[in-house]
Formats: sequence, structure tokens, C-alpha cells
Amino acid sequence: MRETTTAAQDEVVQICQDLIRIDTSNFGDGSGPGEAEAAAYVVQSLREVGLEPQTFESDPGRVSVVVRIPGADRERGALCIHGHLDVVPADPALTDENTQRDERSLEWRLQDRIELAERWQLWAGLRHTQLERSAVRTDGSRATAYTQRFSTPWLALSWQATPTLMVYASGGQGVESEVAPNRTRYSNAGQALPALKSRQFEAGLKQRLEALQWQLAVFDIRRPVWSDVRTATGLPADSCSDALPCTRRDDGAARHRGLELEAEWRVGALSLRGSALWLDAAREGSADAARNGLAPTNVPESSLKLQAAWNVAAVPGLALLGFASHEAGRQVLPDNSVATSGWTRVDLGLRYAVERQGTRWVWRAGVDNVADTRAWKEAPFQFGHAYLYPLAPRTWRAALEVTL
Repeated sequence: MRETTTAAQDEVVQICQDLIRIDTSNFGDGSGPGEAEAAAYVVQSLREVGLEPQTFESDPGRVSVVVRIPGADRERGALCIHGHLDVVPADPALTDENTQRDERSLEWRLQDRIELAERWQLWAGLRHTQLERSAVRTDGSRATAYTQRFSTPWLALSWQATPTLMVYASGGQGVESEVAPNRTRYSNAGQALPALKSRQFEAGLKQRLEALQWQLAVFDIRRPVWSDVRTATGLPADSCSDALPCTRRDDGAARHRGLELEAEWRVGALSLRGSALWLDAAREGSADAARNGLAPTNVPESSLKLQAAWNVAAVPGLALLGFASHEAGRQVLPDNSVATSGWTRVDLGLRYAVERQGTRWVWRAGVDNVADTRAWKEAPFQFGHAYLYPLAPRTWRAALEVTL
């Protein structure tokens, strides 16, 4: 597969190269060259695109650049994007010990299907897990070990209402685990935390017709949430430090309730497939009552996907493809004060498959993100830090697959 880069990407690479060439080493004792040269470069680059940056010099040579871009909706909160102009050189001295972890898991699983009546079926399953976990730092300190056993059941019931329509309901439990970061700001640094159970309930309809098949489901999922809990107050905190240490521990749950619809329709040379998801997600059971009822970070309220394929009758083996997807915005911060905007992306492509003398050749080509939409695709929040991952820019691709 070969990808081409846009002019904007080339410019970003050039800016990064120019900034890397400027020495802004910060040794922490004031002996470095400072950021004045790098700041001047940034100021010039911002002015070239019509912005009016300001500079602030806290100490001789220690220069910061600030620029404000007015938003379209003044009723919404501001978003601050912060970056460093200086570079702290790597220190070869060991700053902390590594943590060695061992984990062993032994599982037993039973499952069965029971015909209750002519059109009624029951599925049942049980998984028993035994976890053995241990952790110790390379200098032998902070040694921890524990054994944990738990059983997670699963149950489903279906009714074949008609030869093509089935009604079902299912419920089950899962296991999720977490490890505290190996940093001194955590009282339980490097420790594997006891695994917790999640649960899921789902009910729905499934129908398979000659040209159309579809399914509709409602679901309710409850997943455990781990937070950095301030040691002094016992309340979740968005940041920790050596002066204000935290303990990584469970802090309630995130409950996801929603409705999902999927369908596939085939008629002649055309096939369509789509899905829609509506989700109501909220925190519950947190030690900080203000967080309960808020939406978890990085979870969209809705998403839509559509896929189309047309097999060209005049050219056997040739298919024209189209994909469209839309997602609503996501919460960036746990207090829901900042959220990303929704986005829509369209991809186009084609596939040509042919077999010659026992060899199968498949050519694929396409363009992703046809409109070159710019948006934030993911917004995970972890260990006091918010991360924003952009939607990939317009990308051309081509591939050849040969099966001998």
C-alpha cells in the first residue's frame, strides 16, 4: 500500500525539522540558551497565517508565545492547547526502578444448549477463573502478591417467533483489570489491582429474509471505573504529584445503556449495509458525588455507518465501494467542561478480482476521507492527562494481492 502526503503534512514536517534544529536545551539551572530563537520562529509562522501572537519573557531568554483564536460559540468553554518550546536533555542516571510483574490465569468453562420447547432455546455458560499476580521492583522493594478466584455466568434465551424472526435476551458477566502506574506520586505504584466484574444485559430481534436481514438490540452495560484518588481527601483527582499523592483504585462504574440497529440489503448487483447506535452513558457510584450522572470521557452519544457496494455487470470482478460514517462528539474531561465536535467521513474505493491460470489477482484502490475533514476522532483521558487524536487526513491508497 502506498500513501501520499498532503501539502499541509509536508509543511508540518518542515516546521518540526526547523524547530528541532534550534537549541532550546533546558538543564534546570539557567545555563541553557533559552527559547528566544524558537519563539521568534513560532511568532513569524503564526503571523504568516494572519494571527497576532504575544510573547512573554519570564527571565532573560526564557520566552513564551501566546496566541488566541476566537471561537464560533462564545457560550462554550475555552480550549487551551499547550506545548513546550524547551527541551530537557535525557539524564542517564536511573530515576526510578522498573517493576516486574507475573500473572498466571487458570480457567474452566462449561456451556450447554437446552431445547425447552419446539421454538424455545436456552444457552447457559459458566467460567471459573483463578488469577495469581505478583509484582516487585528490580531492587526487590514494593513486593506484592495475591490470588483471586471468581466465577462469571452467562445466560441467553431465544424464541423463534416465525421461521425468519427470532426474539432473544441474554445476560452475563466479564472481568476487567487495572495496574497502577509505576510512579512515585502513587501510593500503590506498580501494583496490579484486584480484578473487578462487569455485567451486560441485552435483548433484541433478529430477522433474515431473502434480500434483507436486520437486527435490533437494546443493551445495558455496567463497567468498573478506576480513578486516581487523592490520598489526603479520599476523593478522585484529575492530577497527582509527589506533594499531593494519589492511590489508584476503583471508583464506581460507568453505565452504558443504548439502542443498536443493523441491517443488510441485497438486490441485484447492489448491496447496502448500515448500522446506527444511540447511547446514554453516565458515571455512577463515584466517591465524588459531582461526577455521578456525568458522561464518561471518550464515549460518543451516537454513531452512524453506511457501506455500499455495486458489482459492475459490464466488467466481471469489478466492484465500486462507498463508505460513510458519522460520530457525535466526545467528552474530553471528566467534569464534562470540554467536548469535541461530531464529524462525518466519506471513503470511496474499488476492487477488481480476476483469476488467471490458477492464480487469483485482486487490485484495490481508493481514497479515504474524501472531503479531507479535520476533526478529533478520539479523546481518551488517562492518569490526569487528556489526549486528542485527529481524524486521518485524505489518504490515497492502492494495493495488489496475489494468491498462488
